[in-house]
Amino acid sequence: MALDDRSRGRARNKTRNKAQELKGQVKEAAGRATGDPRLEGEGRADQTKANLKQAAEKVKDASDPDAERRVVGQSGEDGGSSARAVGRAAALAGPPRGWSPADAQTTDSV
Repeated sequence: MALDDRSRGRARNKTRNKAQELKGQVKEAAGRATGDPRLEGEGRADQTKANLKQAAEKVKDASDPDAERRVVGQSGEDGGSSARAVGRAAALAGPPRGWSPADAQTTDSV
């Protein structure tokens, strides 16, 4: 896979993840507005899934030795240490605040 194809695929994944996060926010707000706890929970679950996927994309970006040059346009003078720092930060971030394992129990129809 060429670098351009890889970059496009990652950009597409990031867009899909952001869309899932926004969908979750809408579901959560609709559930809160209508008093439907199931819909509200589905919204939180969608947001959690999207956030975890976004963190995984950040780790992938950080582990790619050419990602820094492609994204930032630098020649990598720091030897990739900033990319490693981003990977460590994404790995240490953990689940979103307020998330519990019970939130992950809802199933997604998509």
